[in-house]
Amino acid sequence: MAALLHDYGIQCAGVFGPTTLKDGSPDPMAGDVDVSKVTVIGNTWGEFTIEKYAALSPQLLISHMFEPPTFWYVPDQRQADLDRAPRGQGRPGDRLAQRTHLLLPQVRRPDRGTDPGHHDRDEGELTVPAPTYEFFHPRVIRSQHLSPHLLRIVLGGDPGLARVVTGGRDQRFKLFLPQAGQDVPVLPDVLDDDWYARWRALDPCVRGIMRTYTVRDARTGPAEIDIDFALHGDLGPASRWARRAAPGDPVSLLAPVTEDNGGVDFRPPDGTDWILLTADETALPAVANILAWLPPDTRVRAFIEVGHPDDRQPLVSAADTEVTWLVRGGTDRTSALLTAVTTAAFPVGTPYAWVAGESAGVRGLRRHLVSERGFARSRITFTGYWRQGRTEDDLMAEAVAAAAAS
Repeated sequence: MAALLHDYGIQCAGVFGPTTLKDGSPDPMAGDVDVSKVTVIGNTWGEFTIEKYAALSPQLLISHMFEPPTFWYVPDQRQADLDRAPRGQGRPGDRLAQRTHLLLPQVRRPDRGTDPGHHDRDEGELTVPAPTYEFFHPRVIRSQHLSPHLLRIVLGGDPGLARVVTGGRDQRFKLFLPQAGQDVPVLPDVLDDDWYARWRALDPCVRGIMRTYTVRDARTGPAEIDIDFALHGDLGPASRWARRAAPGDPVSLLAPVTEDNGGVDFRPPDGTDWILLTADETALPAVANILAWLPPDTRVRAFIEVGHPDDRQPLVSAADTEVTWLVRGGTDRTSALLTAVTTAAFPVGTPYAWVAGESAGVRGLRRHLVSERGFARSRITFTGYWRQGRTEDDLMAEAVAAAAAS
């Protein structure tokens, strides 16, 4: 994270996390950051304290865990700046923070558009973008098993869904599900700019279960949205809900209503000669959208890991695409993709990589691409969709406990 911020001209006063490899050599993920000139707050959970952080007097601390980060520690003098930006519009530094899975405020500078990858050292006044997300309350229309581990659920019944506008590619949105025993997901009484703070203030055992998914498709006649779920038994509430979903079951969405909404991470920079895609089945809907979006003559190498041979899907694309399907054996969900990518011969030219799936595997792939393949960090978009052995609820609980211990 510090290296990525450094690339965009943002200087880090301190870092939290490992700065060297096991042999004591500098971690290549640090990039151009001179770690000797910044304060290392700690390397493991429990070492981070608010006191150490406050002593640095920074403008902002980004808490990024690959999974849903739940706390942004913001000094009082900057809180007013963030309060002026409406909630639910993306996030400050969306491209810098990569995927945080939280639709927090997006801060836009005058005359610089809303491209989250754009940064200029010349500071400007903060401006408030027009709303880009709205809440909707549809119901399940139908479901369809696409393969042994992939289930498509079609939502509709809310005329407002016609306003949903997807940016394609890995466009994300928030899905709210009811808790066990509830008829509808419980949301704050007021769904305004402060919806997220209001939602967090509700009893975790009562408030609607919030998850992040990819818009597989959005239609206006009739107004419907498709969501593809990767099924992993009853490990998490979303998978349990999807397996049991029946027509008429209610949900709520926080979905984009403008194409430029801060919820798309796949953005190949100018000068890209070829594209690398790596994913497991949780990211397969995004891969399918990306391939459908790419123009002809774009060269793509894709590596996709699935749990069953029948999980492989036809992927339609006008691009020059070579797809390698990997069918895992056993419970190891971190090594197959890494092995395939590390042994692959890549095309010549300037690459752009989009890496998504299990968090540990994503970290290993990014480290390989940077340290062994020479990929520029600014040309890698990496996203941990999930973590092996943990549900999203577990990860949020860990974050809360860590913050409380601080």
